[in-house]
Amino acid sequence: MQWLIFLSRVGIVSGIFMCITILTHLVFKLSMPEWLSKLLLSCFSMSLYILPILMLIYITMYIINKKKLITIPKKLLIANLIFFVVFLLFVM
Repeated sequence: MQWLIFLSRVGIVSGIFMCITILTHLVFKLSMPEWLSKLLLSCFSMSLYILPILMLIYITMYIINKKKLITIPKKLLIANLIFFVVFLLFVM
């Protein structure tokens, strides 16, 4: 289950960068440096793939075997769920 904890941590990092990307594009209408916009865009695109896949893994683990899901800290689960909801609100 170490791989799922690792993916959860990657989901946290990508969720944080996704929120930073959303905030910078909503607050700062000015142009950003090219390297910063590329970095934020790459992190947002990473969260575009990681967060839905992570939620599908969480749901299947919950349905198949709840005991394996207990090994993941609740903070990671809740934070990834919040980032996924923000992701859905922004994308939809």
